[in-house]
Amino acid sequence: MRLIASGIVLALVSAGIGTGLAGPVAGAPPSPGSRDCVVIDTDFDFDDLMAIPPVIAQRDVRAIVTTEGVTRPGPSAEAIRVLLKRGGVGPRPEVIVGSPSLAPHGPDEHPWLQRLRVALERLNNWLPSLRPAAADDVRQGRSGAFAKRVARAVRDCESIDLLIIGPLSSFNAYAPALEDRIDQVVLQGKPLHGDPLADPHDLTFNCEYDMPSCEAAFPRLDSLRSTWVEVTRNVHPPYVPSIDMVRDLEDSGLPGALKRALRADQTTWRPERLPPGAKSLLWDQLAALYLIDPTSFERVGGHVETTMSPQEVRRAWTAATNG
Repeated sequence: MRLIASGIVLALVSAGIGTGLAGPVAGAPPSPGSRDCVVIDTDFDFDDLMAIPPVIAQRDVRAIVTTEGVTRPGPSAEAIRVLLKRGGVGPRPEVIVGSPSLAPHGPDEHPWLQRLRVALERLNNWLPSLRPAAADDVRQGRSGAFAKRVARAVRDCESIDLLIIGPLSSFNAYAPALEDRIDQVVLQGKPLHGDPLADPHDLTFNCEYDMPSCEAAFPRLDSLRSTWVEVTRNVHPPYVPSIDMVRDLEDSGLPGALKRALRADQTTWRPERLPPGAKSLLWDQLAALYLIDPTSFERVGGHVETTMSPQEVRRAWTAATNG
């Protein structure tokens, strides 16, 4: 089921919440259902786990590409396949093992990463053991041959939206074949160049983790209709996930499978249960909501931020995920 143009707004109004929406971002389409197909490119952190199901519920997602970042492409692809199967999702979207990072990473570079990687590659510790991908899938990811599978998945789409919520190494491989049909690219964070509010010492993780791929992607991103979606920082209350937004998910289908996965280990995403120094914000969830309905976002510097309150965002996410 797709939301009508004001579907998220209607869900909020029916819940008794004022929206306070600004006008649509310049260049945004008049209707969130006016485009054709979607490709999601993910490194499958907890916020990716929460971002993928609402897009599947509202749009025609043809492919999910797993790119190295918080998780590795092969194991994360298997975790996503389990989530979709247990959620009763059919043959679409196709889950495709994408590219490893072009940047070398030492074990001490991100001391927080290994714990999250182990958890998310087991579907937020819902699965009893890791499920590695087939050797052929991994080889295609390393060689870039997976780009042909992405092209086949969208071969009958008149236009394509990309939701990129991971590093950009896979994008650089498949984008050339799709470029003439890409309607827009939605990315999480702030752009590497051209945003006066971006802090070069506080880069978005997706660029910081694989800087060679990020730099290589920008000429193409600049030629496309690209929108970066960032969380509003240093506000109270903060834009964080909550157990209520998960508790209100339906018990069946993909929302039910997602609910069970998120409840399996709440120390990866609930702010009050995080280990010292860890952070949990509505990063990729907001990028997904922008893709579904951009009317409740406004431009800030070289990126967009939501005009909804944190509570409105959480309720909009639940409504979109339930479908």
